Amino acid sequence: MIECASEFQSLYPDESTGTTDRLVTENENLRRKLQTLPVIEQAKGILMGRYGVRADDAFEMLRRWSQDTNTKLHLVAQTVISHQCRAEDPETLSRRDPASTRDTSAET
Repeated sequence: MIECASEFQSLYPDESTGTTDRLVTENENLRRKLQTLPVIEQAKGILMGRYGVRADDAFEMLRRWSQDTNTKLHLVAQTVISHQCRAEDPETLSRRDPASTRDTSAET
C-alpha cells in the first residue's frame, strides 16, 4: 500500500499526509472486506438452508458466534463452511468454539 500512498501524493501534492494515511487505511479496509465477504455470504447461505432462517437471522447467528468466542467473523464463517454446519440447532452453534469442533455448551 506504500505505492498507493506515494502515487496519491504525486497526484495530489497539496493534500496532507494525514489525508493520505486515512485514504490508504480506508482502501486497505475495503480490500479486506472484499476478500472476506464471499466467505460470510456462503456461510449465511449454509445457515439459511440448514435452519430455514432469513439472511438477516443467519448473519446474526454468525455475529453472535463471533462475539461469544471472540473470533473474527470471517473465521467463524470459514468454520461453518468447513464443517458444513454440523451443529444440532442454532443455540448449539452459538456456543461452539470455531477453533475446534467440540461443543463447549457443557462447560458453561
